[in-house]
Amino acid sequence: MRWPMFGNQLWAARGYAVFLPTARAPHFWMGFIKSDSYTQAGKGPKGWDLTVDDIMSGVDEIIRRGIADPNRMGLYGFSNGGGIVNYLVTRTSRFKCAVSVAGAMSDWVRQALSHSDSGVTAFEGGTSLWDDPDAYIQLSPVFHLNKVATPMLLADGDRDGQFLLDTIEMYNGLRQLGREVTFLRYPNQGHGFTGSAMKDFWERANAFFDKYLKLEQSAN
Repeated sequence: MRWPMFGNQLWAARGYAVFLPTARAPHFWMGFIKSDSYTQAGKGPKGWDLTVDDIMSGVDEIIRRGIADPNRMGLYGFSNGGGIVNYLVTRTSRFKCAVSVAGAMSDWVRQALSHSDSGVTAFEGGTSLWDDPDAYIQLSPVFHLNKVATPMLLADGDRDGQFLLDTIEMYNGLRQLGREVTFLRYPNQGHGFTGSAMKDFWERANAFFDKYLKLEQSAN
């Protein structure tokens, strides 16, 4: 993927092994991965169990092959991927750090109440917020931030609408819980960065990864 927000070639050039799993998630639309039936299995609260397995089974395999050091692994996600990162850190502390940019659907309750159509209900699996509020809470990373132990770097643009609100909720929740979190908020930027904001973000993101993942940095 060549778009700079994905960062894959940048990390490889800096000496990192890059693992890009094909992970299903509750907020992915039909047919986004492989087929409709494959993606549909990830709908609803139980879909997060598939997400975790899709990712962590691959992580275990690349560790087994000697590609990854289990003590020096980091997470990165943008948009849908950022939403996965926001949830995954509530389920595992195996990663030394995590970067989430414009993460999608971190608060399903707010999304359901702020949209007038049935889109969020369809993603959830067909159940409305009022019929099953617990399902929406289970789906939402912001309601499980007390389980997060991973240092996080969050980033978003001031013109990113609902995605920005998700990121703000993530940041405020983690900060109130006393977790290690930094929020980069860029003026005049939308869903993804350009120009000087893009340059600043990657300088800070790379420094963040190096701090936690490179031996000479983490030893200090």
